[in-house]
Parts: sequence; C-alpha cells; structure tokens
Amino acid sequence: MVGSRDVGAEYVSLLLATILGGQGAYYVKQGLVKAWIGRHWFSWMLENRIECLIVNAYLRGWGACFWTKETIISIATYFSKIRLFVCSSIFLVEILSGFLMIHRSVAMGLLCALTIFHLGVFLLTGLLGYEFIINDLVMVWLLSFHSESFEGVFGLQYVLPTVFCALLGFAWVAFIRKRAIVEYQDTFTVDQSYGSLVDAVDLLMGWWDSPYMRMFTYTIVTKNGDLRRFPVTKMSPYDTAITDIHTHMMFLGSHQKLDPQVAEDRKIVCSGVWGLVIDIEKRDLMYALMDSMKVDLSFLRVKTPPKPWTIRSGNCQPDDAVPLWRFFRGINQYRKYWWFRTVMCWPHFPGEDLATDCNPLTQAEIPVYKFDEPIASVVIHRLKTFYTRRDIILLEHTKVGELIVSELSYSVSRTHEVHLTSASCPLPSASKR
Repeated sequence: MVGSRDVGAEYVSLLLATILGGQGAYYVKQGLVKAWIGRHWFSWMLENRIECLIVNAYLRGWGACFWTKETIISIATYFSKIRLFVCSSIFLVEILSGFLMIHRSVAMGLLCALTIFHLGVFLLTGLLGYEFIINDLVMVWLLSFHSESFEGVFGLQYVLPTVFCALLGFAWVAFIRKRAIVEYQDTFTVDQSYGSLVDAVDLLMGWWDSPYMRMFTYTIVTKNGDLRRFPVTKMSPYDTAITDIHTHMMFLGSHQKLDPQVAEDRKIVCSGVWGLVIDIEKRDLMYALMDSMKVDLSFLRVKTPPKPWTIRSGNCQPDDAVPLWRFFRGINQYRKYWWFRTVMCWPHFPGEDLATDCNPLTQAEIPVYKFDEPIASVVIHRLKTFYTRRDIILLEHTKVGELIVSELSYSVSRTHEVHLTSASCPLPSASKR
C-alpha cells in the first residue's frame, strides 16, 4: 500500500510538472516571438504602441455602450505615456515564465501576474482568455493549499526542459510562420506546401499594434424596413472564424471573393481586424502618419471600389458568403421558437473575443437585433479607420455585399439608406490636425 501511494504521488507530481512546464513553455514562446519581430530583441518593448489596440477594440464595439470617442482617446493617451512599462512587463512576465518550476514562490508570483495580465487584456480589449485564467487560479490554489502534491516538482532540473521546449516551439513557429506567409503572399493561394500543413495566422504570437484598422460590420434590414445591428458574438460558435477571416484575407490572401477589394488593400497595408501588422516597414509608415501633424491619408483608400455583390440563394457567388446566407436564413426559420430566442441572448461560449464588431462611428444609432423580427436582408460593410492621437478618422464606409435572406417586400427610409449605402468619408485638412 505504501509503495502504491508513493507511485501515485510520483504520477501526481509528474502531471503537475507537465502542466506547469507546458504553461511556461507557452508563454516563453510568445515572448521569444516578440523579441524576434523587431530590429532588436528589445524593439517590441520600446516601440510597440499598445494604445492603438485599445482604440481598435473600441472601434470593434468593446465599451462603446458607455465610452465616448473622447473618453477612449483620453484612455489611449494615458496608456501611450506608460506603454514602455506595460510592454516591458508583458515581455518580462512571458520570458520569466520559463522559470515557473524553479521554486514554489516564483510559480505563485508568476501565475498571479499572468492572471492579472489576462484580466487587464479583457478589460481593455474584450479578449477573455478564460481558460488561462482558470488554469492559473487553480494552480495557485493547489500551490497554496495542497503544496505537498508539488514535492519533487520544483528545481533547476525542471527549468531546463521547459526552456528547451519553449525554444523548440519558437523555432517551429518562426520557421513555419515565415515560410507560410511568404508562400501565401507569393502565390495568393492557400493550398501550397506549407499552407497545407498549418494556418500561419494561428501562429502569430507577436505583432505590432497599428493605428490603421480594416473591419466588417453587419446590418440587418427587417421586413418593416427597420435597421438593426448584428453583433458577431451572436454568430457563436462561428464568430471566431468570422472575425479571423478578415485577418486570413489580409495576411494570407484567402477568401478574397468575399471582399473583391482585398487584393488592392493588401498592396497598401496588410492589417488584421485588430489593426495588427507584422511588416516592420509598414509599421514605421503607420507610426509616422500617427505622429505627423500634416498627413494625407487618402492613399489608404481604393479609388474605385468594386461593385457590391448580392446573394439570393445557396448557389450564388461569392461562395465564401454562402455560409453566412444560410446562417441568417436559419435564424428566420427558428426565431419563432422561444427557446431559440432565449439561447441566442447569450450564445457566446466558449469564444474568447467578446468585441461585437458593431462600430460606434457608423452604427451607434442603430438598435441591436433581438430576434423578434423576420430578417429581409443583411448588409455587410467594409470600414477603415485611423487613430491620429487627437482623433479617430473614418476613412471608408463601403458596402461589400448584401444577403437577401427572405423575399419579403420592404421599404427603407432615406435616413436609413445613409447607413446602408457606400459613403465617402471626408478627411480632415492638415490645418485642423
């Protein structure tokens, strides 16, 4: 019996060591990528403008119900003053996670710091890494009240395997990421040698936060001709794919039929839905524009946007938009059931991204769709925004396409037509900047 208990204790220790080692290797890998993407290993800490991420989260709808544009600019201004501290803290915590297993006190301190990091990210951006938070808190609880289970877990002999795994993971990410992205940008296809092995966007562990963002919004037209904004969080469990598809389009050149303007916009700046960029030269350009008092942002626009598409059935083009058409058609079919309307009040699990993609610059006056009216059509808009420190500029608000979900007849007022049609957004003059 004693021997069996010893064997059981060894297995528990091995399990806990594996969990802690895996956590450490995961975070160290992210820190190493941040050290890799700049001209120097410390460039991300000194040069990344994390305040842009906060502004872009607001433009994606996070906090837009109680924050004004002026408030978010003030918050971003404050974080611009402490960004060196914030970025350095993030980088150091990630790198030091490789020493999670050196001592119990070190592990508890780092796990608490990582929990605070994830909670801070959630408050500022709407990204809730709940699985990391739960795991970190459970490990802190075990370390506090069941420390005997960790006997034989801590020590320098366990740090070296953790660091080795982190370096191995970093090498894999760096190699595959570089080769896959180069391949996609050279061939504009998603089924070549490296592309068939891995999704390069899923390996973006480090990026630069940019003041320029490109995104989509979804506006519902009901059978009465009323407009309702549709949060992407209501598309769960497909919402992550819907949000990530924009990053796939811009970085990888995939799903270009969904938005025919992607090819032209990629030539200007490849920017993901959070405003993230990975090209250091484009980052320098965006930051220079952000700092300049006299700047012309018109080059970020496409002179002649492509004609919007329309889908009326499952056999229409572009085929990339057909799943969306089927999704909204399914809502029309099931919205009559009370249980469906109840479930759709909060379907967002287990997704991490709680930003709604309801842009406050264009959809603030449009109510949220509550599944209480039949959908006639869904209009998808392309938005481009730029944060200039003093203002948030709406560069483009253009209709990409329309999903005719039901052949219900409806009429839209002229006031509502402004929200549905493409709009030319005037740029501020340099003297006003």
